Amino acid sequence: HDGRMRFTYISNAIERLHGIPVEAALGDPALVYGRVRVEDRERIAAAEERSFLTGEPFDEILQVPTPDGDLRWKRITSMPRRLPDGRTAWDGLETDVTEQRRAQDEARRNAEHLELALQSARMGTWEWDSAEQKLILSADARELLGVTPDRPIENIH
Repeated sequence: HDGRMRFTYISNAIERLHGIPVEAALGDPALVYGRVRVEDRERIAAAEERSFLTGEPFDEILQVPTPDGDLRWKRITSMPRRLPDGRTAWDGLETDVTEQRRAQDEARRNAEHLELALQSARMGTWEWDSAEQKLILSADARELLGVTPDRPIENIH
């Protein structure tokens, strides 16, 4: 009722994830919010503000340091819920998406390396669409073969 933010519930995972005992987090939410890196604070605060004003959930991904100093990618989702007395409660979830992020980054790097190799070797790629019974050429393959809208692959010898 005093307008200050506080947690009414927080799972025991807070200690494993952030090294903050449940009782401490319940007593001082700044301990949890303080784990957000300085460079992400403005973006997260803006997302919370938009969510508060619209009533829509927010969904943000950011890096959060672990108690041992490692950086982990976290997906923070939360949604405001208006209480009958006019106050707002937030229901939220923190999910560690570090492995997913690493896999996406690795896939992106692999695609960049493949593209560089194809360009360097002056090669192109293609795939066969069995449902459509047609050949799908990459941009590199179309360029190498001279395929254009006015010169389809059927006319290339």
